Amino acid sequence: MPETSSLPPLERLNDNKPIISPSENWFDSGLTFNSAATYIPGDSSLLELLTGRPAAEDPEGCVALHYRARPKEDPGFIFTRSFIGLSIHTPHLDLIRRLDEPVLFPDPVSEDALDDLGCEAPRVSFVDGTFWMVYCGSHQIDKETWRGSLLAARSDDLINWTKVGLLQGTDDVPNRTSFHGFDNRYFDNLGGLQGDCSRVNNKDGVLFPARILEKVMLLHRPMIGKLG
Repeated sequence: MPETSSLPPLERLNDNKPIISPSENWFDSGLTFNSAATYIPGDSSLLELLTGRPAAEDPEGCVALHYRARPKEDPGFIFTRSFIGLSIHTPHLDLIRRLDEPVLFPDPVSEDALDDLGCEAPRVSFVDGTFWMVYCGSHQIDKETWRGSLLAARSDDLINWTKVGLLQGTDDVPNRTSFHGFDNRYFDNLGGLQGDCSRVNNKDGVLFPARILEKVMLLHRPMIGKLG
């Protein structure tokens, strides 16, 4: 008898096409990737603002995608910077609206900047009545040294964002029976310095939407060890 697979059949959504692809907009003409998805229910006061049409047309609500975008060309920079764009979709991922300008820009270049070379990998959570975006700020310290920092921005409507800067955290979490502290070994591109949970090369951060032990918890990916 022929062998039968126990794996379920694979179904590719959206007609096997990307949900977001590069467009003719200046900031996302090169690459679009790493989207964060936020569902907005049909009875939300934000629905019409996000979709740009009467709420009656979207009784199931909508999905806001905040995506990382890079242009084909970015004169004056060592590589094309990353911006955060926004598109609005039905819950079935049909496109309703796509903004032609980023909702989050890199800061101007400076010695103290943390995201002058890009805003990467957005993750959006609704915490204590506010939308919070955690993203990786990219900064070139010198020709050989790159730093990625976990930064945050806040919004009431998913369109207008206010940056709040570096996420300052603690690894001192009470009531943990098997917690051994933060691993502060050599972090790549930090010159052999030790780090802590607020000062490491760090990416892929997301806030838990509900407090735990009365604290806001962050899931993140410290980059430990040398590159290569």
